[in-house]
Amino acid sequence: MKELLRQASDLLGIPFLDDVIIELVDSISEYVSKDDINYYTERKETIDIANGLFYSRKDGKNVILIRNVDLVNLVATLIHEYVHLIDYTMLSIERRNENFRELQEDYIFLFWTEYHATYYSYKFLFALVVSVNRRKVDGGERIKNKKQYS
Repeated sequence: MKELLRQASDLLGIPFLDDVIIELVDSISEYVSKDDINYYTERKETIDIANGLFYSRKDGKNVILIRNVDLVNLVATLIHEYVHLIDYTMLSIERRNENFRELQEDYIFLFWTEYHATYYSYKFLFALVVSVNRRKVDGGERIKNKKQYS
């Protein structure tokens, strides 16, 4: 998954963070509740329906949690949550505050990063579709332009 993020970063022109921690899980709710039951309880409704979550663990490590879903949603969610990681990392530097949980309480920034993450995940999926279709068209043109049997 890191290689996918590296390619997405190049394609989208966003930073690549090599130290990103990605966890593919069957249940985000179970993961978060085991780490911090109070955090989970306060956000239960949102966490229970999420396909992904940029999560700052109780030990301070930031992790991208991805629920094990179909490939298209997995890729879109991975990009979406990764953009949150980048956004909050940049905000952390700007505000000189490494407590990502505190930073996530800024609701104006939260709304902006939701827009930003959604935009980049769709942009990446669209770029993939265009790339695949271009290869199909290019391949078809090469076949069509070859001389027929002599």
